[in-house]
Amino acid sequence: MDAIQCAYSTAVNSIFNSNADIKYPRILVVNILPYRRTEHITLGPILDSKASINGNYYVIENILLE
Repeated sequence: MDAIQCAYSTAVNSIFNSNADIKYPRILVVNILPYRRTEHITLGPILDSKASINGNYYVIENILLE
């Protein structure tokens, strides 16, 4: 039971029981993905100006195409 609901049960129940559209919040169920090994690629230095749009395109091309 939630600590606030336990401590202030009258107030909490009056809020959620008076309005049928509001449901008492519940903790969501989390679906945990199975673990697997993640591929790791170490990138070397990219010697280009990252301040320009062309520099950004060059960096992206360098990372993705090489």
